[in-house]
Amino acid sequence: MRDGLMQRFRGLDPGGQMLVNFREKVLDHGELPMSWVLQTIARINKQIRLSLPNAYVVPFYLISSVGKRGRKCYGVRLEGEEDDDA
Repeated sequence: MRDGLMQRFRGLDPGGQMLVNFREKVLDHGELPMSWVLQTIARINKQIRLSLPNAYVVPFYLISSVGKRGRKCYGVRLEGEEDDDA
């Protein structure tokens, strides 16, 4: 995940200032802190909820987790997938 973010920064910010800020303010010993990831997911999901007027479709766009503590994966659920946590 980190390598993909770094590539995006290089493409969006040829001067490198965004990447410098990201490294200084977010990365912890070169890794993404889980607290930052969860906060970012929460902000994205909030914007999705505010942007979609039809509550029925909202769950299809939200970032959700699958798995047990310590082994969770995050992503967007696709139609036909079952909820393992239910």
